[in-house]
Amino acid sequence: MPLRYKYSRRPEIRAEASVRVAHWVRGHMGDADGISVGVSGSECGHAACGGNDTIILLMRAGEPPVRVKIAKPIEMVTQAEVADALMSARRSRPAAS
Repeated sequence: MPLRYKYSRRPEIRAEASVRVAHWVRGHMGDADGISVGVSGSECGHAACGGNDTIILLMRAGEPPVRVKIAKPIEMVTQAEVADALMSARRSRPAAS
């Protein structure tokens, strides 16, 4: 049986949601100079993929990127879920020496 990937039928809604989530990330981080934010959604119709997720990448030159995953389609993510995910990621990172 071939794998079938479910692509968003409304890419403009997904793009709008991505911008909205990135705005929330920036608002939560405050004045974080030098950090690039990337937001994307992953869709996979195969059971092994785990469904639709929202992926947030925080990138700063010279450091490994921080990947934050929210197990929910990007269109359905709330501002509170973004804040919770970022706080969890911050707690799990080792302190800078």
